[in-house]
Amino acid sequence: MNSCNLYSVLCAKNCVSEPCFASYLNYFNVDTYMNGGTKGIRENELEDIEVLCANLLKQPYPDISFYDGYYLGYKIPQIGKEFDLLRFGEEYLVNIEIKRNCDRDKIRKQLIRNRYYLSFLKGPVKLYTYAAGRNTLYKLKEDDVLETVPLSELCDVLRNQTLKKLPDIDDLFDPANYLVSPFNSVERFISGEYFLTNHQETIERQIYDAIVRKEAHIFSVTGAAGTGKTLLVYDMAKNAFCEGKKFVIFHCAGINAGQKVLIQRYDWKIMPAKSIFTEQLEDCSFLIIDEAQRMKVDEFNYLMEQINRYHLQCLFSYDRNQCLEQEEISCDIPGRLDEVPGIMSFHLTNAIRTNADLDYFVHSLADCNYPVQTIRHRDIELYYVNDWNSVQHFLRYLGETGWAVPQYTPREDGYFFSYDIGDQDEKDSIHAVIGQDYEKIAAVIDHTFYYDRDGFLSNSGKKGKNNLYLQGQMLIQILTRARRKLALIIINNEQMFRRCLDILGEKHSE
Repeated sequence: MNSCNLYSVLCAKNCVSEPCFASYLNYFNVDTYMNGGTKGIRENELEDIEVLCANLLKQPYPDISFYDGYYLGYKIPQIGKEFDLLRFGEEYLVNIEIKRNCDRDKIRKQLIRNRYYLSFLKGPVKLYTYAAGRNTLYKLKEDDVLETVPLSELCDVLRNQTLKKLPDIDDLFDPANYLVSPFNSVERFISGEYFLTNHQETIERQIYDAIVRKEAHIFSVTGAAGTGKTLLVYDMAKNAFCEGKKFVIFHCAGINAGQKVLIQRYDWKIMPAKSIFTEQLEDCSFLIIDEAQRMKVDEFNYLMEQINRYHLQCLFSYDRNQCLEQEEISCDIPGRLDEVPGIMSFHLTNAIRTNADLDYFVHSLADCNYPVQTIRHRDIELYYVNDWNSVQHFLRYLGETGWAVPQYTPREDGYFFSYDIGDQDEKDSIHAVIGQDYEKIAAVIDHTFYYDRDGFLSNSGKKGKNNLYLQGQMLIQILTRARRKLALIIINNEQMFRRCLDILGEKHSE
């Protein structure tokens, strides 16, 4: 997105045709509802900005520079958080929200949220809301008190600001900063240092409303890795906990370190799926089944009996594409949930945990038919080796320099893959990191990976009772744990190496 001069934008709005004006806004990469658009700046918002600008120029010592250097309707990538007006300066950042009319409590809450999102820029921020309907300017003070201030104060702030030119505003906003994991950032999660996206908030509100109206008591939330399922359902659990309600989370994977903190330090009730058979559920206010796609059929059937017998409120959270073994696919818990009478289902769409380049890379690696686009190389490191010892050296080096190195879960007979690092235990396997996320992830692709005739990632590893787990699915699970960077070590597999180079835009000659 490019900064714009509000005077020029408003002149164009009032003087040129609507299609021409929409093109002008597009020149600044400003989304608009004009010409059939479904998001962005609305006509009435531009009218209210025009009122603000007109009243600023009525102040003593008006200055045309007041109009310059604004980012109009900027949205943080992947998060979707929108700001009406942002103006970057060497001394401080100015944020102005535009309202026609709005009560003070809503204004205050929005500006507090804005401060949270802008706090990661590590500089002073001045936060205002202008209510055009009553020509009133509000300011959020450092102690989160909202006060009414004269427009002359905003004039002084704008006049004394030395504009800062930005090469790309998106470089300032890293989506990973705003994604608090209940497992990897327990203290921030408990203290409420996070906000849900608009999509997450909408789903949560719809579930609560359905419970109050007694429209449903069984719910499901689905979505691919990184879409925010875990934060959403754990936020609902925290709300239940704060209200003194009895809730149980059945986690259909190994209990991780963050969950142990929630259990031991904060008295949360988080249990493995097998505890479904022994836990007394009749007086529970709320049940959460996390990673439900990994449930066994007898666990699912027994739980549904208890839910229906006691009319329990229950939320299933799952990703049908994150099955790690053939039995999970055969059980088809997502398919069984689809057939539950009266279930209310919700689907999270956009990946917000990973950056957009990593998300694209993982999708493209899993499917050769995925559309090609340009991505940044700096987020992905690619290594090619021809022997197992070299892989171990690379993995040890990466592990010592801050990279997480989850290993493929060993076979039932305890056999580890040839390139696994020695002294491995259960905590290192991919099954132990389900639902968690890490800044940097390293993974191995060996000679057993290939693409089938339809272009989908496959694996030729042995199947049978001693190799229950699907290595291809485990690879995708590993890769989707990364928030910022990926490192791939490829062993003697030119096909996979070529595919990675293609995704990164490095075309090779035949």
